[in-house]
Amino acid sequence: MSQTDKYCTKTSYFKHGAASVPGVKVCAIDIGYSGVKCYTDNCRACFPSLAIPTKELEFSGEESPTDILYRDEKGMWAVGSMAVKGMSIRDTNESEKTLYSRNRYDSDLFKIIFRVGMALCLMEEPDSGTGGTRPIILQTGLPPAYLRSDKRDILRVLSGFHFFEIKVGRNAWKEIFFELSPEQIKVMAQPLGSLYSAAFDNDCRLIPGAKQYFTSSLLVLDPGFGTCDTYAVKNRTIDSSESFDNLGMRAVYKLLSDKIYQIYGEDIPVHAVPKILLSGEVEVLDKATICTKAYPIQELLKECSEEICRRVILKIQSVYDYLREYRYLLITGGAGEAWMTEIKQYFSGIQGLTILKGNQNDAALPQIFSNVRGYYLYQVGDQRKQAMSR
Repeated sequence: MSQTDKYCTKTSYFKHGAASVPGVKVCAIDIGYSGVKCYTDNCRACFPSLAIPTKELEFSGEESPTDILYRDEKGMWAVGSMAVKGMSIRDTNESEKTLYSRNRYDSDLFKIIFRVGMALCLMEEPDSGTGGTRPIILQTGLPPAYLRSDKRDILRVLSGFHFFEIKVGRNAWKEIFFELSPEQIKVMAQPLGSLYSAAFDNDCRLIPGAKQYFTSSLLVLDPGFGTCDTYAVKNRTIDSSESFDNLGMRAVYKLLSDKIYQIYGEDIPVHAVPKILLSGEVEVLDKATICTKAYPIQELLKECSEEICRRVILKIQSVYDYLREYRYLLITGGAGEAWMTEIKQYFSGIQGLTILKGNQNDAALPQIFSNVRGYYLYQVGDQRKQAMSR
């Protein structure tokens, strides 16, 4: 892989052990614009939020373990990294507006990536094709600014009966079907997921000192793909929450796309940037000589990332008065991981401010899983409380 591939989501699947609730299957899914992250008691997974129509060949060579194929009554799609590698940079069927619109909930793409996420959550379950043997509770999240307006759409689209087939790597096609009522679907503010992830260990126990995260003053900084979200907690109450547009990884992609066009004259749409990040270079055609030449993009990407990071820092210091009233700054998300060093250095002179990481209780877990891990632990804790009260 290239040095630039850390700036894009890749397909992965890992078995693990986590806190659970007897008789209940808690599934946590973070359906982001750049990637879908999944977390449950026996596995975790992620994959790029992309699906493109495809056809299965009778002989298609060596299958990659990260290949995901999905099919239903409408046809077949390549999903995740397989879709990123298979997409054409010059394909006009997809665009920023269709892939990154807030109104994406009724699209085939949103339905497909949600269903694939659920299938991966159920992969280790007995009778997974029938939704497993345990009743499902689904926990997901939304940016704070969209929680009230979009929650109804989320419940409408994710609930109901789902039937489809999935093929992962070299495994055979597998039928999956499950049904969710709106009461089985829980929605929370995305940054709150990382707060719970930073506060609880893998056994869903509050870590020493974590009570102060809730009782003092803490700001969650979650620069995602489309928005940079903040969530301020003071003395066990939500003080404020914001979602700033154009301050996430999408802004980095847009700036990189613009620079590539200015320097090389090559038009790389924002939704196609992950494909060149995987290779670490952009291929440029000289039409006069009918020759192509590849140019590395690592330095350009670094410049773009640093520029958007500076904008995030300036926004935070402006809105939150240089963090002088906060005891903790919790940095989370994939972009947060990329910008961790710069943000820590910038605010290092603020006395009494402690920098936390969303994945601090599971060092082997990439930051992109911080929100979804918190979703999962929050719902496990809630289900345990309900069981004790019955």
